Amino acid sequence: MIEPAPETNAPPLVALFGPTGSGKSSLALAIAQACRGVIINADSRQIYQHIPILSAQPTMADQALVPHQLYGFLAPTQAYSAAQYATAAAAAVQAAWQAGQLPIVCGGTGLYLRALLEGLAPIPPTPPALLADLQHAWASGQAAALYRQLQQFDPVLAARLPPHDQARILRGLAVYQLTQCPLSQWQQAPRQRWLPQARVLRLAINLPVALLNARLADRLAADLQRGLWAEVEALQAWPATAPALQALGVQALWACQHGQATTSDALAAYLQQQRQYAKRQRTWLRHQYQADVIQTDLNAATTLQAVQNFCAQPT
Repeated sequence: MIEPAPETNAPPLVALFGPTGSGKSSLALAIAQACRGVIINADSRQIYQHIPILSAQPTMADQALVPHQLYGFLAPTQAYSAAQYATAAAAAVQAAWQAGQLPIVCGGTGLYLRALLEGLAPIPPTPPALLADLQHAWASGQAAALYRQLQQFDPVLAARLPPHDQARILRGLAVYQLTQCPLSQWQQAPRQRWLPQARVLRLAINLPVALLNARLADRLAADLQRGLWAEVEALQAWPATAPALQALGVQALWACQHGQATTSDALAAYLQQQRQYAKRQRTWLRHQYQADVIQTDLNAATTLQAVQNFCAQPT
C-alpha cells in the first residue's frame, strides 16, 4: 500500500474496510459524528438504486444523521468501473476537504479502495456495446467457452479468476478484443493517481468468524422483516445481465420465487454466499490492506480514539 504523503500539510482521510456484516457502516457513522465527517461509499453493490436491502446500504435514518456520498445513485443497468468510482470518490473527498470535513471512505470492495488510494493502470474504457455482446454470450450458455478464450488470450489473468467470475472474465476479454493486449499486462503500467497528497489512516474491522457469521444470520432475519423478498421480486423487471443483478444472493432468492427451491433452501444458500463473500474479504484484508488499526470486536472506543488522535495531528 502507498504510505501517507510525507508533506505536513497533506489533508487527512480515513479509509475503513471490513467484511460484509462486520459493522463498518455503524463505525463510520460514529467516526463521522465525532469528527465532523462525510461518509463516502466504497462498496460496488451499494452504488446501485433499488437494492438498499440486498446491498446493505446504510438506512435512510442513518444517512440523515451525517452526509453520505455515492450510495444508491446508479441505475441497475449501468456498469461502473473502478476508474469511474475513483474519479467520483476523489471529487467527494476534495469537496469534504474544502468544507473542512473529514472524508471517511467506507466499504468492502478492495478494488475501489485500492483505485482511490493507490491509483490504477491507464486501461482504456470498454465500449458498452462490446461488453453487452459478451454479457449476452455469457447469458446464452457460453460461459465455459468465454473462460477458455480468456485462458488463451490472457492466461495470467485467467489463472487468478474462478470460471464463474463473470464480471472480471468479460472485462479481461473486452480489454483484449479492444487493444490486443492482455489486461494483466495493462495492469503493470504506471498508475494514474487521484489523491496524490492525502494523509491516510487505514482502519479495518476483522471480527472472529463465529461472531461475524452470527451477525450475518441476524442481519438476514432483519432484512426479511424490512422487505427483502419484495426487493428481490421487483428486480425481475430488469434485464438478467444488469450489473446490479449480480449482487450477492439474488440468483439464490430468485430460485425460490420461481419454484426451483424451497424458502428454507434459498435462504440457506443466500446466507452461505454472504459467508463466502466475507471470507474472501477477510483474505483481501490480510494480504492486500495494510491497516493502521484493526478492530477485532464490537467495542469501537480504541478505534475512535485513534481517529481523534489522527485528526489532531498538525496539517
